[in-house]
Amino acid sequence: MLRLIGRWDPIVYTDLHVTDGAQFEHDVSITLEPVYSGDIELRKAGLALRGELIDKLATQGSLPLPFYPSFVDH
Repeated sequence: MLRLIGRWDPIVYTDLHVTDGAQFEHDVSITLEPVYSGDIELRKAGLALRGELIDKLATQGSLPLPFYPSFVDH
């Protein structure tokens, strides 16, 4: 997958992960770039797109997270 992304070089990348394998309230997590790096205008567009995606999923009954959760086992 990394090789494909490297060759394709997309402007926007979105990763939706279901969290149904975890004992967790949320059912989907969203990772989207550009949000944390790149041109400021692209980051603004990325944040807006992520917000729209979260809103759309929520209206469909999901409880989305705007990040990928990392569980720690103690």
